[in-house]
Amino acid sequence: MVSRYQQPFNILKNCTFGAPNDPCMQEYQQQQPFKTYGTNGILAGIKKRHTAGGKEPELFIFGGPSRFEGYEPGFAGKAIADPRYFTWTILKGHTRNRSGYVRIRSQDPTQPPEINFRYFNDGHDGDYDLTAVREGIEFVRTINQRAEQLSWLDTNHGNEIVPGPDIDTKTEMDAFIKKEAWGHHASCSNKMGHLSDPKAVVDNQFKVIGTENVRIVDASIFPTIPGLFIVLPIYMIAEKASDDILREAYLHDQKTS
Repeated sequence: MVSRYQQPFNILKNCTFGAPNDPCMQEYQQQQPFKTYGTNGILAGIKKRHTAGGKEPELFIFGGPSRFEGYEPGFAGKAIADPRYFTWTILKGHTRNRSGYVRIRSQDPTQPPEINFRYFNDGHDGDYDLTAVREGIEFVRTINQRAEQLSWLDTNHGNEIVPGPDIDTKTEMDAFIKKEAWGHHASCSNKMGHLSDPKAVVDNQFKVIGTENVRIVDASIFPTIPGLFIVLPIYMIAEKASDDILREAYLHDQKTS
């Protein structure tokens, strides 16, 4: 969700993002504390429970002074071209949607598989995810309204441009979400599980069940999505896989020596 304000944000004042004689880069190189380039660019991050959900926060809503509408060619330059923009990003985690699939298109290994996440409209948990994201949009709008009243974001008026004030009803917001929502941290397509589980692809040592000398060590092996961001669990499984491989090699050497 993107808003445009009447004046630049002070945190970006004088920053030219790497152009010659960039004063913000000079501050960073001098290791001055609490300066713009010494941060991740996010001013606020909020974990939120879906009102129809359980104990775990399923929404992570974070915002910063930029114009970000998704990953596309030239997105970084667009994000920083005008310091009057502010973007809230709404992350929906812990999905229980199991309707997505990965299918082989042909016997040609160079052909990419067909991947369909089926995020929404599956009649089950995808619909639940849709309502959660809509709730995130409504929540961000209350933040923006309150922040302007308290001058938290800026002292001047903001104008929502994405999705925009014309998108306001449940039907309009749902259509916007279906068109704009995306994800790039795919996981759980090669489930780790017991040999008796017909949906299990790898065992507890990452070995592909029914094969020899083949392991999978990436985000696909999680039985369920592990949290809001999966990078740390990926580090953890990589460490475990390393231990498993080294242990097996050591035991093999012991038997053959």
